[in-house]
Amino acid sequence: MPPAHTQRYVTTVPVYKTAPSKNEVFSLMQLRLLELQNVTLVCPIELDISYYLHLWPKLQVQRYAPEHFISVQSYNDLVISPVFYEPFAHQYEYLLIYQLDAFLLSNQVLEFCNQGYDYYGAPWITGFEQYHFLFNRWPIRLNSKRFHVGNGGLSLRKIASTLDLLKRKAGHVSKTFFMEDAFFGYWGSLDPDFHACPPLVAAKFSLEMEPSYWMEKTACLPMGIHGFEIWHKDFYNSLLKESYQKLFEAFPQLQNI
Repeated sequence: MPPAHTQRYVTTVPVYKTAPSKNEVFSLMQLRLLELQNVTLVCPIELDISYYLHLWPKLQVQRYAPEHFISVQSYNDLVISPVFYEPFAHQYEYLLIYQLDAFLLSNQVLEFCNQGYDYYGAPWITGFEQYHFLFNRWPIRLNSKRFHVGNGGLSLRKIASTLDLLKRKAGHVSKTFFMEDAFFGYWGSLDPDFHACPPLVAAKFSLEMEPSYWMEKTACLPMGIHGFEIWHKDFYNSLLKESYQKLFEAFPQLQNI
């Protein structure tokens, strides 16, 4: 059980530009429609966020040094650092990362928090090899095992165990060998104190690639999707159509964007 003074989760939305695209606006406003908790823009110091606040005046804001938002790699380095999580650690048990190329079809965040895993993200069918790092340097393959969870663009992380893992693995070569989501997936498949959810649970949480395969396995819609403008566009557009209609009914001004 979380400490009595904490809230269950914070919803973080990384942004780095003053004006979002149309689909990014829809993704953000879907959080408002579904009543996600503690929605917080994660952005560079001094970024003008007036457009976002016009859309949603009650947005919270957490700012970081601008060098963390220069590139994919610099953002990756932020999210694999305690610096990202520490501002939320005393108030929240879980942290939801919701990049604006994601979209929530429903709000089941509390249900996933209640399952108790340390990391959730869209599963990968082929996954990544479960290397071992000899002398914290050379990746070697000891077996054929792979890990399959999961993508970080829409992901849920238990803050305390994430900070503990980052502390214990500070200086480990896996932090530079993998991108941040694969780093957490790797240790989530190996570490006795940090547990990624199983792939079928991940597929109920979020999907990115091969949605038909995973939905056949789970027999249900995922809570959310990621990368819908890149992967399987026709498939995801069919899922988004009804959600967009509900958005337009709730926020008619969105039809003029």
